[in-house]
Amino acid sequence: ELQQQIYENVYWGHLNNDNSEAEAKELTEEYIAIPGTSEHMTGLAADISDPALYHLENGLITEFEDTATAQWLYENAADYGFILRYPSDKEGIIDVKYESWHFRYVGRENAQYMDGNNLALEEYIAILQKNEAIREQISELSE
Repeated sequence: ELQQQIYENVYWGHLNNDNSEAEAKELTEEYIAIPGTSEHMTGLAADISDPALYHLENGLITEFEDTATAQWLYENAADYGFILRYPSDKEGIIDVKYESWHFRYVGRENAQYMDGNNLALEEYIAILQKNEAIREQISELSE
């Protein structure tokens, strides 16, 4: 219900700013997941901000990246198994715009590998899928 309410509030905000229904939907879905599809529902994602920014959209603003909190997270999150889920340099690869505050737990080893190789989750999954396909090919050859 809360996701639906957030989605509708953002959608209507865009609609009330003289956007067409299609434009409002597109603008809304740049940052707001369709209700029922949010990563937050998995329990593996968290929005993290700085208390000094809470008065601005609950702190969920791009400027979070300029805080000491964000800098610490960017440098240390992988050591705890977290990645910045929607980095700015991956907008062409992922369907969600840059979110300086959105972190996802993927496990320490995965996070460190992704961080060390500058990979978004989608890129890392593609590598893992390719490697699995290679393993299957080798397995079939040995039969």
